[in-house]
Amino acid sequence: LESDVAKEARRINNGKIDDLTSEDPLIVKALTKKFKKNKTEFTAVDKLSFGVGKNECFGLLGLNGAGKTTTFKMLTGEIIPTSGNAYINGNEIVKDRSKVRRDMAFCPQFDYLPEYLTVEDAFGLFSALRGLERNTIKKVINDLISVFKLDEYRDKLVQNLSGGNKRKVSSGLAFIGRPSVIFLDEPTTGMDPAARRYLWTVIKKAREMGLTIILTTHSMEECEALATRLGIMVNGQFKCLGSVQQLKNKYGKGYTLILKCKNGVDIGSQVLKTELFVTNNIRFAKLKDRQQDTLFYQIEIEDNV
Repeated sequence: LESDVAKEARRINNGKIDDLTSEDPLIVKALTKKFKKNKTEFTAVDKLSFGVGKNECFGLLGLNGAGKTTTFKMLTGEIIPTSGNAYINGNEIVKDRSKVRRDMAFCPQFDYLPEYLTVEDAFGLFSALRGLERNTIKKVINDLISVFKLDEYRDKLVQNLSGGNKRKVSSGLAFIGRPSVIFLDEPTTGMDPAARRYLWTVIKKAREMGLTIILTTHSMEECEALATRLGIMVNGQFKCLGSVQQLKNKYGKGYTLILKCKNGVDIGSQVLKTELFVTNNIRFAKLKDRQQDTLFYQIEIEDNV
């Protein structure tokens, strides 16, 4: 394991849960999930260990298949871990489900919104399910609709909203009752740039209010805007862990070059010609990955260049 990943794993695995929980509302300890497919077992999440503190936004960054969504499904109780455990405010995610669900909220990657309800009714339903007192629900609805800029849509049926506005509703529902830990699975998918940046502002304000936020994303820009700390997942494990600036200082030497060849009949020949051009003209370029018509290079710039 990378040094910072190993250090965090030692802190969690060797610490007492009560002591760790005083600082970190979310504790993930050697969390593992294995699946069987065609009699072959594979590990989707491999002994993941980390903690997330108050006033912290932790970013889970990685490609599709890295294990981000499986990790979220375990942490939210949707699936049971094969081994390991996780704790929210000291309560085990498997044994103390009712207590855990009281303290956490989840905005899923896809919008599971009730149809045939208006936006206002949807917020009212989830407020009631959260157990909010009847005399406070109206104010909570109005506040959240205002915060998420949904005023003009409050009387529209949820299924008739655009994709971006559905994401706003899903995100807003997660903040009902001010849970101490909020999971956001790619919350800005489908949003236009202005709406995306506004949601970033809302998430940052929530973090500053003392909430613990964990989000998954494909976007390094989103992590830079929101995450106080992030872990980059590959094959179910963290390959690096730290603040954005720490990771940039540690690994950010040089540039990434991504070249996409124009689709055509002879795409293989185009890719080979492009590789040859880069090899002959860009001195420090190293080919890191090739995906059909796309080439990924790391250009390492030496200090004396």
